[in-house]
Amino acid sequence: MHESVDALAGNQRTRKLKGIDVVMRCLVAAVPRGFTAEVMKPNASQRLDRVPVEEMSRVFSGGQELTGAILLYCALAALRTSPGPRSRTRNGGLLLLDNPIGRANAGYLVDIQMEMAAALGIQLIYTTGLSDEDVISRFPMRIQLRNDAEARSGLSLIRLDEQVRNALIPAPRITPDQDVPEPVGVLTSARLYRKQGDAQ
Repeated sequence: MHESVDALAGNQRTRKLKGIDVVMRCLVAAVPRGFTAEVMKPNASQRLDRVPVEEMSRVFSGGQELTGAILLYCALAALRTSPGPRSRTRNGGLLLLDNPIGRANAGYLVDIQMEMAAALGIQLIYTTGLSDEDVISRFPMRIQLRNDAEARSGLSLIRLDEQVRNALIPAPRITPDQDVPEPVGVLTSARLYRKQGDAQ
């Protein structure tokens, strides 16, 4: 590999090659007989079906392609932030996904994404406007928001949906003998993040 780089650098013709061209020439020099790359196809039965990379667009569905991309990101992020073989903690950061459920709306695909992310220490945050209960019910924490515009300042805000808020926060009782229905919703999970160094 070093010899290939030195040869490319010493040649007047190849000095101005783009980075991808240098990498490809070095790969050809390192593996003269060529190599193949295969990707495991996500499936509901979790069989180990391997597909050549060049066949992905033909064999994979749109949701499977997206799931494959998410899994690849998780693997690369975990590799980049790996603390070492002896450490038991992983923190690969988070990945904000813009409505992946629009394509990957099969429940098993979402399960695979979440299991892989959890195993590699990646936090996935999904955004969607869809109300597919079969998929939405798989998430341990859901926050329903709505777009809102402030008339005076002209700012666009995102607020907790009023219907959800009213369901979670009980209304005050006006008189002792007046029955006010209990809230229909409950807050099932919450997480508090405290910055290091805070006194309280």
